[in-house]
Amino acid sequence: MATVEQLTGVHIDHFAELNLDGFYELAKVLGGVEVCLNHPVPYDPNSGFHATRAGYQHLNAKMALAFVRQRDGLTNGDLDRTHRQQAFLDSVIHQLRTEGVLDDLTKIQALLSVAKQYVITDSGWNLLDFVAQMRSLSSRNLTFRTLPIVGYQVIDGQDANVVNTAQIQQIVQETFYPAPRSSASPSASPSAQSTAGNSQVTVDVYNGGTTPGLAGQVSAALVKDGYIAGTIANTNQLSTTEVLYGAGTSANASRIASLFSVTATASSSVAAGHVEILLGAGAALPSSASASASASASASASATAIPTTGPEGGAVNAENGIPCVN
Repeated sequence: MATVEQLTGVHIDHFAELNLDGFYELAKVLGGVEVCLNHPVPYDPNSGFHATRAGYQHLNAKMALAFVRQRDGLTNGDLDRTHRQQAFLDSVIHQLRTEGVLDDLTKIQALLSVAKQYVITDSGWNLLDFVAQMRSLSSRNLTFRTLPIVGYQVIDGQDANVVNTAQIQQIVQETFYPAPRSSASPSASPSAQSTAGNSQVTVDVYNGGTTPGLAGQVSAALVKDGYIAGTIANTNQLSTTEVLYGAGTSANASRIASLFSVTATASSSVAAGHVEILLGAGAALPSSASASASASASASASATAIPTTGPEGGAVNAENGIPCVN
């Protein structure tokens, strides 16, 4: 806990650790879980997971365990596995609410029995009290975030993720303690007003192009411009770059679209306050964003020598409580 507090600059109230056996036992109590996949998944012999189709599907306890175990064959390895485990928990909470489990004492006791065996928590956390608090959770106020990495490195024969500490602390601070909304003063410069407006907009970046890691680079550059980092992931191959936006982000979307020499388009599928970038074939980091990306990289001496390699970080959430993941 002390290490994470030092890295993020934020105090941790409570700690919970769930091992893989716990995922299996939790899925058994619930009679399986509902998940959503971005695409079919070929059989992985190490985890035992496979899926013949994309979209929503119900997994029994055995396949739910395989789902949260898999990392081989996934675009981003351990990082995609992290997103799967977050999606599992998101789906469980959705199921607890929609099936009335939180109001059924017998089922709650069964869950707590699993928790006592498989979940490690700090001594000050009363899980029975937390069950009552969970009644107020919904897919609209619960978000799992994975902090971005700069790249990969081998240290003493061990694979490691390289992080930019300053960037991580900025993202964490803006997420936990967002700046209050305020109108820019008349004397503020246009660029200052733009940056202030950016801080209210979340940008999701999907790489459908041919440059590995470009989504992560674009996201990092836009974070330096004041935007909030959203989902970073791969998508199906696209011939051209598209910029879509939800309610309240028209001006920001237009500025972002101009970086790629395209026109932003309103979309009802994009959440309010969000801009979605779909990078197409041949897409490159815009020159104006390159300067921001370079500044971000220079903030960490160890990061400058390590190239970004794949989309990382972002948020796992969904309005229906069951997010789609790789």
